[in-house]
Amino acid sequence: MSTKTHSQLDTLQWLFRALSPFVSAAELHRNFPVTESDLANLIRISSQHLVLPSLYLRLQDKGMLSNFSNEFVDALEGFYQLNILHNTRLRQQMIDVSYLLNSIGIEPVWLKGATVLMTHDWHRSPRMMLDLDFWIAEPQQQQATLACLEQAGYQIPEDYSNHDDSTGHHFNPRMRTHEPARLEIHHHIVSTQLGKLLSNQDALKHMESLTWEGCRVGQLSASDRLMHSYIQCTEMNRDGLSRGHIALMKTLDFVERVNTLGGRYPDDFLAKLDHPPWQKQARRFLTLVDHEFGLRSPLAADNGLRNRQRWCMSFPRGAYALYICKHAYDSLSAGHTGPLRDWWPKLLRHLQIMRQS
Repeated sequence: MSTKTHSQLDTLQWLFRALSPFVSAAELHRNFPVTESDLANLIRISSQHLVLPSLYLRLQDKGMLSNFSNEFVDALEGFYQLNILHNTRLRQQMIDVSYLLNSIGIEPVWLKGATVLMTHDWHRSPRMMLDLDFWIAEPQQQQATLACLEQAGYQIPEDYSNHDDSTGHHFNPRMRTHEPARLEIHHHIVSTQLGKLLSNQDALKHMESLTWEGCRVGQLSASDRLMHSYIQCTEMNRDGLSRGHIALMKTLDFVERVNTLGGRYPDDFLAKLDHPPWQKQARRFLTLVDHEFGLRSPLAADNGLRNRQRWCMSFPRGAYALYICKHAYDSLSAGHTGPLRDWWPKLLRHLQIMRQS
């Protein structure tokens, strides 16, 4: 076995495959990270991408923990157990909110990561969450929901106090003292621009209403949950994806949702994506998932993606500099320059992000 220290790119790509349910332990033994520097990089990158608990569980399920030192395994297990404790608190908050809204005749439709805490094996879930999202499907119930939460002690955080509460696809977040997460209350599942991929009306037709822990709640159909996950990874991460960057925790969520569907993309999911204006982005993302996670793409491959991704991941500052230039050109071409006095602070912010890349 080679003891050569891996590059950061090698470590990141090994992590992708280690996390994938579609890559076997035998395949992972190739290019295995073995030096202290490799393992330090693995911990750092996994932490940045919010997948440390997922790494522990996946290595355990693949029977690979014995390949690592006891100290490394103990650290991973510690992060995993801490996240289980946090998820236990999040789940109780979900139950409390569901009962609270049921008391006024409203059923919250839990979204995104929150849905993994509604499964029978939630106590094993390594999913890390900062917020809890739910959708109020009936528009006439949305203001009643906000009033009920306010009466129960949920408040808009101070840093959102000057934001318009009706813009975007969800209201300003609500928080309550001593609760583990803030609530994101959606009045649309996604932004209106993305309604052709996942509309409120279509989602409502296929929504599942169920009794969970004694309360009435809803969740999107499995295909709609997959589409919502896809949108999080692509249409809401267009700039990152164009630079070869992926939100790993969200991409892993997408991959695991496909896995629960038997490792196949639903026909209705593909039918929405395999034509303009979604086709280019879909081919890019599914090609990336194919390359990095071993989940075969049924769409035509983006053949240039691999080289672009390797360059962007190897030279992140250069990729970000190109992004800044392209963004400036697009803004000037479209006449969306805004006041010139706003450009300098934006440029400084982008330069700071570039230095941290």
